[in-house]
Amino acid sequence: MSPRSATAPTGSGSTRRGGSVALVRLLMVVNEQALDGHAVLLRRARAFCALLVDEFDINLVVAPDLPHLSEVREADLLYVIDPGRTGFPSAVFGWMLRKPVVVEMGDPQAALYRAQGRSSLSVSAGGAIDWIVARRAKGIVVRGRGLARVLSLRVPWVEIPDGVDVDRFVPGADGGLREQLGIPSGALVAGLAGSLRKGKLPNATYGWDLVEALSLLRDAPVWGLVVGGGSGLEPLKRFAQQAGVGERLIAPGFVSHDQMPRYIAAMDVCLSRQTDDDVGWSRTTAKLPEYLACDRHVLATSVGAASEVLPDEMLIPYEGSNDSGHVVRLAERLAALVSRQDELRRGAGTRRIALKRYSYPALARGLSSFLNEVAA
Repeated sequence: MSPRSATAPTGSGSTRRGGSVALVRLLMVVNEQALDGHAVLLRRARAFCALLVDEFDINLVVAPDLPHLSEVREADLLYVIDPGRTGFPSAVFGWMLRKPVVVEMGDPQAALYRAQGRSSLSVSAGGAIDWIVARRAKGIVVRGRGLARVLSLRVPWVEIPDGVDVDRFVPGADGGLREQLGIPSGALVAGLAGSLRKGKLPNATYGWDLVEALSLLRDAPVWGLVVGGGSGLEPLKRFAQQAGVGERLIAPGFVSHDQMPRYIAAMDVCLSRQTDDDVGWSRTTAKLPEYLACDRHVLATSVGAASEVLPDEMLIPYEGSNDSGHVVRLAERLAALVSRQDELRRGAGTRRIALKRYSYPALARGLSSFLNEVAA
């Protein structure tokens, strides 16, 4: 496999177009630069390729390089997963050649770039992409229902949220990991997983709220497990030491996606914080379906997809982009769960949500129906 192209699992563009019925030639372009364990969008694309291979003649192309015009010209339909530096030009190629283009989006580009602290030029470019895609695409796939409202979509759209491999993410997959990490058997483990990018403000770094909550629970047997690498990892560890909870925070750094089910299954409570703004309301987040598939109890802010699928006891109110009262509310919820540790270890009943709403076979059926409508 070259840095740019990834062949669909069964080999694209070969015998699947034979016979009396010609399959729709689908060019799937993934705006993904990482081809390792961080490649969330690539995992999603490959899962769809495997499930749609009998319905479409699929050619899967992975950024950072642009697909050749010849690939676009030969396709009947383009499916661009995330517009951006390479995804959006691919869509433009399709429009130039009068091909139907479906664009999948997980975030409003302008709002995301602004939250990440990018330049005003980048924010303006993101806003232009949002505006053009919302009006020019033949169809749009959103990974969170709120994104359709945020972008004021003017074309047909469908919600296909982030998915999970329910055969890999299963309850009880930790295999004694808690003991290996040095976590006491009687501790309530609150955890989260994701990329630890250093935020513009200290409290914007992933996991910061968990550390602050631990500092408010000095007399409670609550430990933190933060899984992920990035520029925010060392600052997070230093903050935990300064707050006097360094011994109760386990932060192993980057963990391959193959090992992620073990770490999630080792958590009693999984945390998901989305802010009450355009970015937060537009998202599902890839980790939420994985937490649910492992049958974990989730504490999530009442924003976005979490507010639609989780019971009230798992939702925490949140206001604005930076709610100063969030940490206190989080600490109170964790303290209330300490006595329920044995119950939580047996399962929270959330796996049924993952099976119904986030399993890839279920998502692929919805995507197939939408793509066929567009192709027709």
